[in-house]
Amino acid sequence: MLGDRDEAEDIVQEAFLRLWNAREKWASYQKIESLCFRSVKNLCIDRLRSRSWHAESIDRQAGQLTDILTPLDYTANKQQQQIIIKIILTCSLREREIFQLRNLEGYSLQEIATITGIRENTVAVILSRTRKKIRSEYLKLTSHEGR
Repeated sequence: MLGDRDEAEDIVQEAFLRLWNAREKWASYQKIESLCFRSVKNLCIDRLRSRSWHAESIDRQAGQLTDILTPLDYTANKQQQQIIIKIILTCSLREREIFQLRNLEGYSLQEIATITGIRENTVAVILSRTRKKIRSEYLKLTSHEGR
């Protein structure tokens, strides 16, 4: 459903965690398997809904960045911005979503965890890895251009 194996594994992990936390209620269900499948399906649908909204928002944020620059700044930074945006767009949807929520929209890690349905520690790890990935790719691309 999600098209991303890592994201799907996170969804399954989150579903199991939620089911484990609700283990006292298991006796009231006839088929726990059905509950598991339904839980995973609902988490996937929630993720897909939030994904489409956040992908559109990244595009809007990129456009707003160019609106606040002076013409001189815009000319000087245009190439850097394009490189960074291209790198961000190569990240997985989950990485982009978390990066955007934190860096462009200013949400706290706890708020991002609530929005995405991912544990706060996992959000912090994904955010850190995404920043390192963006930084590393940017340095690779700009150091090759300078030669």
